[in-house]
Amino acid sequence: MSKPASPVAILRDCRSLYLKRLTETLLVMPDLSQADIKVVARGAGEFFDNIIEQAQRGGFIDEAKGLTSSLLTLVTDDELALSIRLDTLGSRLYEAVSDDLWKPYRRFAALLGRPDLPADENPISPEGIAQGLEQMFKQNTAFAGEEREEIIDRLEAHLREQLPTIYRDIENFLGNVGVEAAQACIVTGTGSGTLRGTDQP
Repeated sequence: MSKPASPVAILRDCRSLYLKRLTETLLVMPDLSQADIKVVARGAGEFFDNIIEQAQRGGFIDEAKGLTSSLLTLVTDDELALSIRLDTLGSRLYEAVSDDLWKPYRRFAALLGRPDLPADENPISPEGIAQGLEQMFKQNTAFAGEEREEIIDRLEAHLREQLPTIYRDIENFLGNVGVEAAQACIVTGTGSGTLRGTDQP
């Protein structure tokens, strides 16, 4: 009988699957080059890693708030406008896909040994994609003004359709490797939204 995979190995493979599926999803967007998509995936991967690290220490929300407030004075008006726009994108996507995000979130809570894990400390949250998009737009200055807004609108519509499938793939992967779902409890967050606080069918 084979030895069960360690939590570290499961998280590594889950991260790889998530970024692979995200990349495949974005490749069909004609607005984005492969170089652009790599930047988005890198940003989403950094978000995944940061959430896992901070969730294990149990202090992401407070640290993130402090970091955000300290950086606000260091950005240009355009950068701040972009950040606000993409924060809104992340929040809207979060609300749109919360039903499909709930089940893998509960498995992450169990995998990390954190049944009290706040709902917005989710490594595959749309906020990570928004972070990657922000890095992409800052790097690719050819996107600006109305064109940038139109691209963000198209991305939102596309991701609303595709993210539920990605999250179901993550849910299936975690279930297949034996990660149990944490019991539902008070797991609301203070970030972009609140996931459901009861068991889903």
